[in-house]
Amino acid sequence: MTVRLAIVTILVRNLDEALEFYTEKLGFERIAELPTGSGGRSVTVAPRGGQYVQIALTEPDAQVQGESVARALRQRVGQSPRWAFFTTNCRETYKSWHGRGVKFLSSPTITPYGMQADFEDLYGNVFSLLEPTPQVLALFERP
Repeated sequence: MTVRLAIVTILVRNLDEALEFYTEKLGFERIAELPTGSGGRSVTVAPRGGQYVQIALTEPDAQVQGESVARALRQRVGQSPRWAFFTTNCRETYKSWHGRGVKFLSSPTITPYGMQADFEDLYGNVFSLLEPTPQVLALFERP
């Protein structure tokens, strides 16, 4: 039996503006549109050419989750766990994304595990852009 992480969710206030940020500013590709059952939708995005985890951009929906749950979820927008996106060239990706208006919290800095720059999305979720050292990258390679 094989199990793998396929989709993670980021709660958003406005799906269209979130989709624009992730596709236009970060250059991710739109993968799939998932109906929510109430006429709403979630849209998955992922880095171009990546065959890893997709990000489901999702607006809380009172028709699906109920008003009290949707209200509680709306309060959690911007509080996603920190993720790391691997890149083969942190400085170039930083320049490209910064030029497209991505808000960086730090410029590329050498760390024990590689070159890293932190940024945030429209809602304050913080991410790391990481060019891992060969030793760190080897830890994530599958035999």
